[in-house]
Amino acid sequence: MVEYSHEKKRTVRGEEYYNGGLTKMIEKTMTIEQILRTDAGLADILLSSGMHCLGCVMASGENLEQACAVHGIDADKLTKQLNDYLANK
Repeated sequence: MVEYSHEKKRTVRGEEYYNGGLTKMIEKTMTIEQILRTDAGLADILLSSGMHCLGCVMASGENLEQACAVHGIDADKLTKQLNDYLANK
């Protein structure tokens, strides 16, 4: 089932996408590596938030929520910033 909304976002089989289905929405359960593979521009947002270990070994094993907890970053706020970036591309 495909659902469309006015925010350039759609849902396909329970997963949300932006840009006509080309870009997956960022979720707190995604690893840093998965987030960076979604869009290279997201690295700047992660770095400016204080997450400077993007190439770290944990980037492939730790999800965004876990990484935020370690770095003292609000995971919900950061997830919103990442998705706002994707929505406005």
